[in-house]
Amino acid sequence: VGCVFIIATYLRFPVIRQYIFLLVVHMSIADAAMCATIILATGANPTEGDWSILSAAAAPICRPVFVALQYFTTAYMFFASAISYFLWRSVAGAGRGPKGDARSLFLIGWGLPMFIHALPSALPRFWIV
Repeated sequence: VGCVFIIATYLRFPVIRQYIFLLVVHMSIADAAMCATIILATGANPTEGDWSILSAAAAPICRPVFVALQYFTTAYMFFASAISYFLWRSVAGAGRGPKGDARSLFLIGWGLPMFIHALPSALPRFWIV
């Protein structure tokens, strides 16, 4: 719910559309997607109980859901690191945030986790059966 509130606040109030808040919004997007994949992963994981009917229906999507869960978890971690870097640069640079780092921080936040998870998700021998 907090992620949706942050995203809605960013979309509703243009006065707060600054670079640091954009990083927070992207981290919230990764967190919301991570929460959604956790819900799907709970249904895709074959266990006994209330989820058994959903797990039988979701068995074919088990691996993609877990790859997405790991991707969004890693993206969340990298965006938290990017926000920390931005704050450090703002303090160390006498109140100025990093200039020219916008694209590199977004590449680190979305691109690096994609690169990290591309090889294991593409090669079947990396899957735990």
